[in-house]
Amino acid sequence: MKVLSFQPLTLKEEDRRHIRTVFQNGGVIVFPSDTAYGLAADPQKSEAVEKIYKIKGLARAKAISCIFPSFRDAKKWAHISPQNEKILKAHLPGAFTFILPRTERFPLKGDVGVRVPYSNFTDVLLETFSIPYTATSANISGSPSLYKVEDIIREFEKNKDQPDLILDAGPLLAGSISTVVDLRFDQQKIIREGSGRFLPVGKFS
Repeated sequence: MKVLSFQPLTLKEEDRRHIRTVFQNGGVIVFPSDTAYGLAADPQKSEAVEKIYKIKGLARAKAISCIFPSFRDAKKWAHISPQNEKILKAHLPGAFTFILPRTERFPLKGDVGVRVPYSNFTDVLLETFSIPYTATSANISGSPSLYKVEDIIREFEKNKDQPDLILDAGPLLAGSISTVVDLRFDQQKIIREGSGRFLPVGKFS
């Protein structure tokens, strides 16, 4: 696993090109976000997505969320009703994952987990990749989220399948995870409490 220092304000163009090349070639990249470190890959490349499942030891039935520039950009892959658009507009960008029904164009299995972090790290990666990317946490399935690169290296060093590149932004805020809210079937159901404080639509409609 190659480790690359990742500070957006000082990111060299040669490093940006290397990050883009790994991504475009179907690689898996450990990246920092507004919560924990995650695994970024091109969701439109089946081999890249399969590698994530192998790295994490994740059951194929488990869905993988994606990071988008804005909730409006997610409309290509997710059905967003007028009511859900109000909810997303009120909470994003932020530490939330919103589960929404898929469109036929969504390249992954299951429904769509929409992430729009408030983070310079993810903004730079969106600019570098030019497309949404996967946002699953960088840990073995069932293990806690990780906030330090040294812990990530220990987590995966004995695995046959490993990330291709680690972007090291230093320690992140330990314990920070996204709040997961299911917006399917006209509901507003909190699946996991996290860093984001969810306000039901009635609070701001």
